[in-house]
Amino acid sequence: MTSYQGVTKQFGVARKSRVLAMKVDPAASPMVEILAQGESGDDGAFSLQWSSWSGRTLIGSIDVSARKLASKFRDFLAGAPDVVYVAVLNDTPEAIYSADGITWTVSTTFSEFWIDIVFAQSQFVAVANSNNLDTIMTSPDGINWTRRNSPITRLNSIAFGNGAYVAVSNKVGASESARSTDGISWTAHSLGVLTDLQVVAYGNGLFVAVKPSSSVSLTSPDGITWTQRSLPASASWQGLTFGGGLFVLVGAFGAIYTSPDGITWTQRVVPAPTWRSVVYGNGLFVAVTNSINEDALVSSDGITWTAYHILNDSSNWQDVGYAEGLFVAIASDSAESIATSPDGVNWTSRVDPSAGSGFRAVTAGLL
Repeated sequence: MTSYQGVTKQFGVARKSRVLAMKVDPAASPMVEILAQGESGDDGAFSLQWSSWSGRTLIGSIDVSARKLASKFRDFLAGAPDVVYVAVLNDTPEAIYSADGITWTVSTTFSEFWIDIVFAQSQFVAVANSNNLDTIMTSPDGINWTRRNSPITRLNSIAFGNGAYVAVSNKVGASESARSTDGISWTAHSLGVLTDLQVVAYGNGLFVAVKPSSSVSLTSPDGITWTQRSLPASASWQGLTFGGGLFVLVGAFGAIYTSPDGITWTQRVVPAPTWRSVVYGNGLFVAVTNSINEDALVSSDGITWTAYHILNDSSNWQDVGYAEGLFVAIASDSAESIATSPDGVNWTSRVDPSAGSGFRAVTAGLL
């Protein structure tokens, strides 16, 4: 449902050094591409930011010897970020994780109805839809998990933005959201209205949350102060994402709406299944459904959509995530429960090692 945050890598070189950052790909022509150059600060620090890791990056001072440059290259490769895909289940205390989206391994979690997961601040944070209060868990790697206490029950969706995690509840008559700056300690904040909320996402400086089966939405710049808004229609809303400067909201009976600001929404025409989830990656929006008619929708602009079949099997697709040039879809109660695609059009089934069948959410992060 969400892709990973941008990453800034900082390097230590000589004080006030001239520095080059280059991408090295032996299969490309040219083999070396200069990404950035400049002068390090008084402390010798030089930073390079990227939002998508493609290939490897070589960095070094232009006036050092080849031997020293090679040494810097090896040191950098050793610290290069790794992508990890993680999916959570709601019918067994397990999660699965993968370094490539192809081969998956089981990790042990806790017995809860885990329903959503996000990656931010170098950790995975998952929430569960339960009447218990210890329904948040965090992990630095998708393998080792720690339970955290929530100030509200029946959490149904989580997002990260503006330095904070925000989770919302679909409990009827809910009056608060949960907020944390570290994923560990959480506080409740009034919504200003009694309403259950289905999904929440962050983009363009704003958290946007939507009430299921209604035309009610809420917005907040910080997850603390909320403002009630109106959607142009009522629908059984299922998924919400932000990417390419656009919010995309999906739901039942082919409901898809887009908004540049989370306030003003426009309906888009798509096939009629219940679209369960939507994600943005590699310049594309990809939505998945639990219908047997079409499995996926793909759009480059959020306006014009094309339907595709994920696999021959009519799987109950629940969520889709993106990272490192790969879309990952997960399904519940289906013979084929994991599928990957580079473009949302061509999909490949992957082996599910878990003991359960209740996949509900998937995401990815750079560690």
